[in-house]
Amino acid sequence: MSTNCSPYVERISLGVRNKLIIALLFDTGLRASELCSVDVETDLDLAQSTIHVRHGKGDKPRVVPFGASTGKMLRKYIAVRGELDTDRLIVSQFGSPVDRDVLREIIVRIGKRAGIQVTTHQLRHSCAVALIKAGCDVFTVQRLLGHSTLVMTRRYSNLADVDVMDRHRQFSPSDRLGNLKNVGRKKIR
Repeated sequence: MSTNCSPYVERISLGVRNKLIIALLFDTGLRASELCSVDVETDLDLAQSTIHVRHGKGDKPRVVPFGASTGKMLRKYIAVRGELDTDRLIVSQFGSPVDRDVLREIIVRIGKRAGIQVTTHQLRHSCAVALIKAGCDVFTVQRLLGHSTLVMTRRYSNLADVDVMDRHRQFSPSDRLGNLKNVGRKKIR
């Protein structure tokens, strides 16, 4: 996309961009500032499905993977984005880099349109909890999110534990015994 394209093309690219922003924040757990710093040429590896975060919190670098569906969105966005004067991944409709404050405004606006209240950091939290619920170990989550200790990661684990408790209450084997007494019983000889 050039900066001189029609408003119709700009609207399409902003829609694609906004979906990508949500997908990246949720799929990778990147911080707002980390996402805004992603450079298409040096930080993004579509073949390996990874993003190189050069300056995470505490100036610590890390490599963060993303899923296949996010990869498809990235390819589509990069095609729509086209050649620009900046190598930053996330850009405005005019082709200038988006900073973390603007990114936060974009997320809040998207949430309002959807009728929910959401922030960039809530998407990061959601990523961590979703990973843990899916069975990812806390050490991997710690590394993916760039935490220096397990203290913060344990908080996400505790949030996921609430769901575990609710699920157990719902599917408790002993509580369900009464419901299962005569279902599919076979005599053992």
